[in-house]
Amino acid sequence: YQRSKEQQALAWIASHKRRFLLLSAERFRLFWLPNMRRLWQSLFEAALSLLALCGLAFLFWKRYAFAWVAATAAAAYPAVYYVIQSTGRYRFPLEPILFLLAASLLCGVLGNLKSEAA
Repeated sequence: YQRSKEQQALAWIASHKRRFLLLSAERFRLFWLPNMRRLWQSLFEAALSLLALCGLAFLFWKRYAFAWVAATAAAAYPAVYYVIQSTGRYRFPLEPILFLLAASLLCGVLGNLKSEAA
């Protein structure tokens, strides 16, 4: 049964490449910018994603080794959800890393502001 469904899915992907890419792009967006039940939740998740991305760039800029660990987790974990169904709750296991990345950005920016003021 599984093999027949796999072959059926691969045949659909092969015959609908553009549609598959569009659906995958939409799932990518939904993973990183999920549509939650309440607007404020969606805005919070979008802000967290943006701050985490900037925090990751900051860590790479400062050459912290954790940047590679966080980038690997952020790239590897959600990859399956770009191909199959995705909902906002699927990103919950990744959110502690997103919070750490966002916090590293905020601490870095605040640290720079503090050192400039002194």
